[in-house]
Amino acid sequence: MTMWWALGGVVFADAMGNMALGGGMKEIGDVTTAWQSGQVTALLRSLARNRRLGLGIACYAAAFLLFLAVLHQADLSFAFPVTALGSVANTLGARVILKEHVSAKRWLGTWCVCLGVFLLSLGPTGR
Repeated sequence: MTMWWALGGVVFADAMGNMALGGGMKEIGDVTTAWQSGQVTALLRSLARNRRLGLGIACYAAAFLLFLAVLHQADLSFAFPVTALGSVANTLGARVILKEHVSAKRWLGTWCVCLGVFLLSLGPTGR
């Protein structure tokens, strides 16, 4: 597996994990009332049974394993900033999948991340 494919997998798996967790928590609803009313056991049961949360955790595990593969091939000072593309994927996913409003300032920030990753890609990856 090439480093760039693995990095793409990290970004994708991380973004899908965030989308799954976001959707799962929207299904569960407000958790602060459960903490305040002493219904923590019921809340934990609800969290454990939510399939989207389980999918999100599995996606995070996949992203972690892929990131280990990336670190075998590239320096952390290169690899970690490139994973910032996850912010781009998260913003797109929040808008398209979760139907969230994304302000112009957030889109501008997303484009700045893209520019930064592009500049990183022009230099050496390390090792």
